[in-house]
Amino acid sequence: MFLYRIHVLLYDKFVYMMPFLLAIGIGITPVVVSLLSPLVMGFITVVALGMCTVFARVYPQLRYVAYAGMVVCVGTGVFVWKSVFVFADIWQGTPQQVTVQGTLKTVRYAPNKTQIRLQDVTVDGAQIRGDIRLNVKGIPVAQDISLPYPKVVSLNARLYPPAPPIIPDAFDFRRFATYNGIAAFGKGVGDMAVIDSQSPTFAYRIAQHIYTHMSDRIGGVAIALITGNRVGIDADDVRALRGSGLAHLLAISGLHLGLVMGAVYMFIRSFCCLVTPQFFTAYPIKSYASVISLMVAFLYAVVADFPTPTVRAFLMGAIVVLGVLVHGKAFTIRSVSVVASAILLFTPESLFSVSFQLSFMAVLGLVAVFSYIRYNRGIWAMAYHVFIASTVAMLVTLPFSAYHFGTVAIYSVLANMIAVPMMAVAIVPLLMVSVFEYVLFGSGYSLYGVEFLLSVLLDWAYVIYDLPHSVYYTGHIPLWAVLGFVLAMVCAVHTGYKKTGISCMLIAIGVVLAYPDTRPDIIISRQGHVAIRHQQAYVIPTKNSFYFTAALRKQTGISTFIDNKCTKQCAINGVLYTPKNFVEHTPTCNRPEYRFIIAPNAVLRHCNIASFDKADRIINAYQGIKIHIPQ
Repeated sequence: MFLYRIHVLLYDKFVYMMPFLLAIGIGITPVVVSLLSPLVMGFITVVALGMCTVFARVYPQLRYVAYAGMVVCVGTGVFVWKSVFVFADIWQGTPQQVTVQGTLKTVRYAPNKTQIRLQDVTVDGAQIRGDIRLNVKGIPVAQDISLPYPKVVSLNARLYPPAPPIIPDAFDFRRFATYNGIAAFGKGVGDMAVIDSQSPTFAYRIAQHIYTHMSDRIGGVAIALITGNRVGIDADDVRALRGSGLAHLLAISGLHLGLVMGAVYMFIRSFCCLVTPQFFTAYPIKSYASVISLMVAFLYAVVADFPTPTVRAFLMGAIVVLGVLVHGKAFTIRSVSVVASAILLFTPESLFSVSFQLSFMAVLGLVAVFSYIRYNRGIWAMAYHVFIASTVAMLVTLPFSAYHFGTVAIYSVLANMIAVPMMAVAIVPLLMVSVFEYVLFGSGYSLYGVEFLLSVLLDWAYVIYDLPHSVYYTGHIPLWAVLGFVLAMVCAVHTGYKKTGISCMLIAIGVVLAYPDTRPDIIISRQGHVAIRHQQAYVIPTKNSFYFTAALRKQTGISTFIDNKCTKQCAINGVLYTPKNFVEHTPTCNRPEYRFIIAPNAVLRHCNIASFDKADRIINAYQGIKIHIPQ
């Protein structure tokens, strides 16, 4: 009976459920592969696929249950195939200076820092599978665009492998690098030798052009909006944009591509109507304008190097154009499901990226909500729609923001009420004008207007960010809370249990915001940094590390305090910390006020006090540890 109910549900909503079924197959694969080899996992997947096929033939009344199992197996199989043949092999060497040679894949230029990515790389003459990303001071064409643009380069660099999480549940940089095809990171040392040259890319030329006509601070934001290159954005500006809930404006997504396609579409239709009205009535100009606008959007995506939000927006735009050509409805949940399924099939690793999760959950929520809202014209109607869109996007992405970043922007709706119309009406159209101005005339007069508008946008972000309690630190929330929210959203959107699903979504959001206090008493990073909890803060008695402090704040949601007086020895909340060697015959064994001891060579076999040996941290705390001291 239970399987039959699932069959009936899938029979009506199979297309809608495909991305979630693929996500199940992709999501379980890394866990199983960590226990079994990829080849064994591939064999199990083939056997399971065959069993589902047999089940569909033997029990045709339950065939959609078997089809669901097949989709799950396909997701698993695609991810296993990419993990064996496509994903990068992490460079296993120790941090050292080596000679690197490779083909220039991308250049993210900024005045003070240039980031390059090399493919077909050899390290000291040995070929490696995967790319290398390097920070360099500059490349030969940094000042003179007429010089040969490098294609194959050779340079000395200090390489280091991607790091695992600095503390448990923190950002896994190693997994990020593996799924993005990066084998190692590094920093260039000395000059770069150009072995072969090529013509400069358009993204690099436009970056040079913008930095020539704009200040470095505002130019970095403008380049991010055009090419997706965020290297030149100031760190304080990034913090303000994230804290105000405006960081999504930096991602080239549906807002940007929609404005580009809409502007091109309106320009072509207006031009044909004004110049040759007879041509406008004799031919399907609406269809022609739609196709041309999609081609321009494709060029925009090429310049941005096809990040996940851009791919999602372009595919949605393609479906919209198809709807225009066949006179159908394009903005449906079915369209979102088809696009999500296509991306997961070709790039299954996108499931684990923050951009994929945030963008698709936001689009799914917006399409579901606006299908019940009637569109009206006028300024107040537009303000109402922006308010609804900002509120829905904030609510449906809140669990994911809390899970990945440990923060929630409280005033994001207020910030977007001003920023989104400004971006849609003025900034993006003027950026388009500046690009066409550069291509046609080589000038940059419109960039002065862009600089003014972007400075206003950044000032607005700082106004919101400086408000009291603008950022709420949730700390790390469990994965089950996020999965429960996704399941509730599926019930609300794809089934007949809409009221139940919406109620569960609100409960899940409440669980995220009021997650019980399970913060550990002691956190030790994989490098040996120590944080000891004292009331509503963590005291760090060791030398400060920016990455450790940032990860600690995101994971726990409470502030940190660096105690420089603990360089010799100190006791914090019943925890004794000392950088000196600690032996078992120390009189401290007889002092009951100590509940835990952290020291090198802390061997306390004859004491009733727990201890942690910092000298063995490379073995015992390679991934970092969290310690809960019993009261």
